[in-house]
Amino acid sequence: MREPRNYKQDSDRPHSKVKPTRYRIGRLLELARPYWWQLTIILLAASLSSALTIAYPALTGQIIDSAVSKNVSELHTIIFLLLGLGVAQAIINFVQNYWMTNIGEKVVIELRIRLFSHLQKLPLSFFQENRTGELLSRLTNDVSLIRAAITNNLISFVQSLLTLILGLIVIIGGPNTILAAARQFNINVALVPSSVSFGPTLLITALILFPVAFLPIIASRSLRRFTKQELTKLSEATASSEEAISNAKIVKAFTREDYEIERYNTIAWQQFGIVRKRSRLQSLVQGGTGLISSAGIAIFLWYAGSAVLSGSLTIGILATIVIYFGILSQPFINLGNLYAQFQTALGAAERVFELLDQPVTIADEPGAPALPPIAGDVRFEQVQFSYDAQTTVLHDLTFEAEQGKVIALVGPSGAGKTTIANLIPRFFDVQGGRITVDGYDIRSVQAKSLREQIGIVLQEPVLFGATIRENIAYGRL
Repeated sequence: MREPRNYKQDSDRPHSKVKPTRYRIGRLLELARPYWWQLTIILLAASLSSALTIAYPALTGQIIDSAVSKNVSELHTIIFLLLGLGVAQAIINFVQNYWMTNIGEKVVIELRIRLFSHLQKLPLSFFQENRTGELLSRLTNDVSLIRAAITNNLISFVQSLLTLILGLIVIIGGPNTILAAARQFNINVALVPSSVSFGPTLLITALILFPVAFLPIIASRSLRRFTKQELTKLSEATASSEEAISNAKIVKAFTREDYEIERYNTIAWQQFGIVRKRSRLQSLVQGGTGLISSAGIAIFLWYAGSAVLSGSLTIGILATIVIYFGILSQPFINLGNLYAQFQTALGAAERVFELLDQPVTIADEPGAPALPPIAGDVRFEQVQFSYDAQTTVLHDLTFEAEQGKVIALVGPSGAGKTTIANLIPRFFDVQGGRITVDGYDIRSVQAKSLREQIGIVLQEPVLFGATIRENIAYGRL
């Protein structure tokens, strides 16, 4: 007979079947559903912020033309309008950032509580098969990565997309799209001549910039794989440090300090190697995105500059176009970067959902009654038990420990003494036979009511970070 291993190595640990990307995205968005109305406010604020951002270049161009033509009245009007837009955008950004931070923190806290609560319900065998440091890493690092995906990244994606769409509308329609809207509010600004069309040139530029959107998509699978590998190594590093620190007495007794340092050092540099690969891929995507964007902007500015030299464009309109393309190039780059970050979050989400999907195998039967106060008669009846469903640890074990008697289990290490002790409070379920307490099958009553009536003294003392009184009364807190 043998005792269970403390944990399995990562290569031996079973993994759940990988879910489709659409399924994981759906579960991520499900986390934000309780805050749909706050997210709606944030999205509206992001839309208004994008609209105000698009208004700046047209008004800036008018300021330049007003200064050149010495139109003081219009110059003052537009300057005050820009100040008003600045105040409005500051208020909108405050609302957006405040709510986004609050929602992000709530999602993190609730997800961690949900994950921690689920871990508390899992059977003892799960914790013997998984390293504590790895579980802690998923509970902390992985959850933090998920937060960005369903708050900051989501809002930034919508804002970048709206800025891009509105900017293209204004460029195609010309600055008059903004200036005419201002005149609707009795703001006295002059319209610009509408004889110049940028449609064909804009189409060519769009065709050049179009591949930018596909670079992150092409690299997404590799980014997600690198992220998962990186988080796995981070979990191993956390587990290694947790084991060495919590078992410091053993480490020092066997003078294994140098061994533990080398083990942690190896894992840390392995993680660095994965980070370097991910960083190289992200840098290539970002560099390619920037290069293609710059090429498209250069072509359009060449066309616009030629129009100024021919006299068909004013300096103010040229400045407007330059600012617009500066604004619009950023959403192209942002959308690619946000997609890459979202893939990183999906890798973390997969690891978190693996834990949440772990089945609770030791559970009460539906409608199970509470165990009444017991006298203490314990009986094993032809009990069959195995830790791994392959090697039998207990075979047809039958014995009785009557109330008031002291029963000693004697045998060599690995004979099954600890296994028997763990089966009585139902830390594990038997595969055959049954265990009764005062005639009650322990699987037919509530596990909580059973364990509340059992006293356990461990070989190694365990102290929680609480007062002496709370440690002594832990079972009755």
